[in-house]
Amino acid sequence: MKDWISGLEKDKEELNQKLSDKEDELDKARHDLLADIRARDSEILRLKQLLDEKTKTGNCTAIRSVEQTPEVIWENPTRISPRRKTKQSNIKEKRVTLVQIGAGYSFTLTWLENPVNGHISFLHWAP
Repeated sequence: MKDWISGLEKDKEELNQKLSDKEDELDKARHDLLADIRARDSEILRLKQLLDEKTKTGNCTAIRSVEQTPEVIWENPTRISPRRKTKQSNIKEKRVTLVQIGAGYSFTLTWLENPVNGHISFLHWAP
């Protein structure tokens, strides 16, 4: 009986250690996600400022249409499986395209975001 109790206590200690490790991993993942979000947001802000600077120094206006403004971001909708009513994909594709004819300035940035695990994958950067 004492062996059984000591075995359970040992299992409890191992499980507590695993739980502690998982909590540490979760905290690190949260920290990394916030750092990635800050980096992405600062890069977007830098690119918007660069566009504003190009617009001010160039003697023409930037082309602005639905697909070419920095404010418009296209997202694909999440499909739901009819059988189980579960989400098939939480991944969102986002794209920003900016063009300025007079200065010859143009770029497109496309990335995928997975809100479940916070992963961001850059698909395409075309200067």
